[in-house]
Order: sequence, then structure tokens, then C-alpha cells
Amino acid sequence: MRGRGWDLTSPRSLDAFAEWIRGKADARLLLVVRGEDVAFAVDAAIAPKDAVTMVEVAMPEIHAKLAQQRALARTQAEIARGFDG
Repeated sequence: MRGRGWDLTSPRSLDAFAEWIRGKADARLLLVVRGEDVAFAVDAAIAPKDAVTMVEVAMPEIHAKLAQQRALARTQAEIARGFDG
């Protein structure tokens, strides 16, 4: 990537960058979701149906982690308000 200017506002460039990250990380699948579009990179050995299944299987864990992070942030904010007031 050194020396290259990535225009990450371009969907095609974001797809290329996703593939670069996937390859460097030796990941099987990389998914980037923006408000207006989605970029992804998938190992060529993975069938499209299997890639979709991988994302579906990961969603409950992602949801649980997000819920835990949100609860922790709320607790920290409540503690901080207690010290402020």
C-alpha cells in the first residue's frame, strides 16, 4: 500500500483495499459496511453461499459484543456523572 493513494470514497477502491487488508491479515472474509454501500473481499476458495453463512453465523457474537460494549459505556457514563454532580 505504501506509495498508493487509496480513495476510500470510491466503492471500487474500497473493494480493492478490502482485498488488500484481507490478504495481509490472511483472513477468509472481510466485510466493510458504510451507510450507502458495502465492500467485501472473500478468499477465492470460499463459495458465495458459504461466505454468506459465515457472516450469518458471526452476527450473534457481534451483537453480543456490541451490547456488552454499550452496557459498559453506559455504566461508565453514569459513574462519570456521579463524580461530576
